[in-house]
Amino acid sequence: MQLDDYYEMNMEEFRKFRKEKTESEYLVVDVRFPEEYEEEHIPGCVLLPLAEINARLTELPADKDIIFYCHSGKRSRTASLFATSVPFFQKKYIILKAALSLLPIKPSPIILYCRFLILIQGFLSFSEPL
Repeated sequence: MQLDDYYEMNMEEFRKFRKEKTESEYLVVDVRFPEEYEEEHIPGCVLLPLAEINARLTELPADKDIIFYCHSGKRSRTASLFATSVPFFQKKYIILKAALSLLPIKPSPIILYCRFLILIQGFLSFSEPL
């Protein structure tokens, strides 16, 4: 795979891409956890969690552009790197940057709990010793 076989796009570019292409030319893949997918996802996408991407990569169509997305772009970038490591696929891999961070989404309880732990950890590291 060459370096130009994957690139990043933002939500505005994604909307334009969808208008210019037919759905048979591309596949949108959500690489988040199933719980995140159930709460909110881009219509028409398929769920393929990042943890399963290596084992299920051959399930992706070889003749379509693949648009990976997650909440911030980190997991979709990792998925794209996995995909570009498979030499027999002849398609473009697109990372949708910060796809869902731009949409109004209610955070999952897991996300809220993680944010709480980070907040508490930061608070404890700045507090004076007892």
